[in-house]
Amino acid sequence: MRPKTLWLSLLPTLDAILNARTLTEAADRAFLTQPALSIALKKARAHFNDELVLFKGSKVELTELGMALRPRVRAALAAAREALDLELDFHPATTRRSVKLMVNSYIEFALMPRLVAMLRAQAPLIELVVVPFHPLPADSNLLGDIDIIVAAASMFPPKYAHEKLLVERMTCLVANGNRQCGAAVSIEEWQRLQHATAADIHRIEEVAPPFLGHLAKHHRFALRAYSATSLPYTIVGTDLVVTSMRSYCEPFTHHLPLRLVELVGDDRTEAALTLDLSIGWKSHRSDEPFIRWLADCFKAVAAAAPRA
Repeated sequence: MRPKTLWLSLLPTLDAILNARTLTEAADRAFLTQPALSIALKKARAHFNDELVLFKGSKVELTELGMALRPRVRAALAAAREALDLELDFHPATTRRSVKLMVNSYIEFALMPRLVAMLRAQAPLIELVVVPFHPLPADSNLLGDIDIIVAAASMFPPKYAHEKLLVERMTCLVANGNRQCGAAVSIEEWQRLQHATAADIHRIEEVAPPFLGHLAKHHRFALRAYSATSLPYTIVGTDLVVTSMRSYCEPFTHHLPLRLVELVGDDRTEAALTLDLSIGWKSHRSDEPFIRWLADCFKAVAAAAPRA
């Protein structure tokens, strides 16, 4: 049995060490001198009986145990911060908390402008941080310091609390001069078109129903862009098709030569043309007034989003 010699106060330093590229960077992150950092690393190595991390000039290598520890140490720190930040008497107008949200770029464009305006109006002293979506760990404690996640309902593992945000029908965005489709297309016609996406090809299910993922599997995307914000600009004057939520697609038709094309399903495909979006969080935080306030803001913004 491992002796309990590693103090909890050493966890922030260990987190800095496991996530830095150099000893100097680790020392800066931990607000320590390099000699003090070296002592802390020596204690951690003795406790785990493992090198944990090897700094080799400009390169850093984590051992297998170091790799396994990195998300767990980060999760332990996030849990400690959540406990210290807990406010049962929460007042948005005076709080100075940091709010961390995880969304994909389509949702960021569709919902974030109105959400930021609402949060700033109700809580002018908060710090808002938005990070890119990545697959959710099965254990929500490994999520780190994320407060709210926005994703398809099917993407939340069982240990997460989540509530319905909105249900949207998928639609297409095309250039006004696109002669490949009219005002509406069937799924069969849609599959023969040339498509563009900004989603990570391995995570396409974040932003679209299964039939769009089918395209990714068969390499049918003619364009894979980096950003959902710039994606509609890249299809102007082309025959490419962007397929996403209506609340994402529709605003671009107001200032770009683009138009919407409705997807027409049948009994077999109709259900696949809708996207169920949810907001989620770590289940043990469900009773926090802070989380409830964030959830209510998201729901109010979603209710006002333009959609069919």
